[in-house]
Amino acid sequence: MSEFIHIKEVTIEPKSITAVIEVADNMPLNTSEDIQATARVYNLLPQITEHACMGEGKETFRDAMGSTSVAHLFEHVAVELMSQTEPEEDITCGRTWEDEDDDHTFHVQLACSNDLLGCGALSSAAWILHWAFADFESGEPNIEAIVAGLVALPDVYEMQKESASQDAESDEVAAEDEEVESTSEPSEEDTVEGEELELLNPEVPSAIHIEDDFEL
Repeated sequence: MSEFIHIKEVTIEPKSITAVIEVADNMPLNTSEDIQATARVYNLLPQITEHACMGEGKETFRDAMGSTSVAHLFEHVAVELMSQTEPEEDITCGRTWEDEDDDHTFHVQLACSNDLLGCGALSSAAWILHWAFADFESGEPNIEAIVAGLVALPDVYEMQKESASQDAESDEVAAEDEEVESTSEPSEEDTVEGEELELLNPEVPSAIHIEDDFEL
């Protein structure tokens, strides 16, 4: 099954994040084309109906939700998810416009100075709309868990960055050790033992060190 909404491109700026999204060809472009799916989104996030909605000449999203682009619905879902991660901060606004060349492509911009949060909210919003419009029998998304995951993103990112740094340091040390090992001359003892071993068992590499008490 194809994605209901595919995020094609994301542009990050200091105080905003803009996504270019594509609605699948076989899916509705307007919420009025699938009222049941739209209702599933509402039941999951009823707070979106209270969002201010200036772009379509409406006072709140409640007035527009029944007949608006699914990209506009996607925008408000992402905004609501962001607002739930930092409820005390007024960071929640966005806008959506159609692409000039493709009626299945839209641009969605969110006011957000935290690029990790913005990208996470966009990805989660795409998943929620896919569930509502294309895969609702798979089980309802857990909004509380999604929000908790978004809140934890900065910590997860820092842990991954630290782990990658440690791995890079380990690889560098291993490379240095390997270089030292490859430039060192074999001792006479190693050479003699290797030659003796090769005579007894030609299949065993001569570089293997044999201890004094080794028995064949």
